Amino acid sequence: MHHRINLIGLCLLSMFIVMFGSILIMPLLGDGTGAPTEVSVDAVAATADQ
Repeated sequence: MHHRINLIGLCLLSMFIVMFGSILIMPLLGDGTGAPTEVSVDAVAATADQ
């Protein structure tokens, strides 16, 4: 039986692997805090005054 390579399926699979891999790698390449920094209104107002 002859198997055909589904080009669209391979493209979707590769896109899924790239997106899932980037989501997994992003925290590892960060500065190690692990959580996004929260910006408060007071901190923005203090930096705007300077």
